[in-house]
Amino acid sequence: MADEVLKIGMVGVGGFGRHRRRTMRGTGLFKMLAAYDLNPEALANAQAEDGAAPVASYEDLLAFPGI
Repeated sequence: MADEVLKIGMVGVGGFGRHRRRTMRGTGLFKMLAAYDLNPEALANAQAEDGAAPVASYEDLLAFPGI
């Protein structure tokens, strides 16, 4: 089980969230499936850098398949 990847969704992916994403990506232990942020540019970056699907609300993030 130690080699399993945790599938996550993240709220707040710009600013410090971008640093957090980079750190998590570097561990190889996480796969970001979806992201939510009020800033469209931050969402676009999360999609390009992490493959995270942008969602329109916190509720959509919680309901995202696989998380």
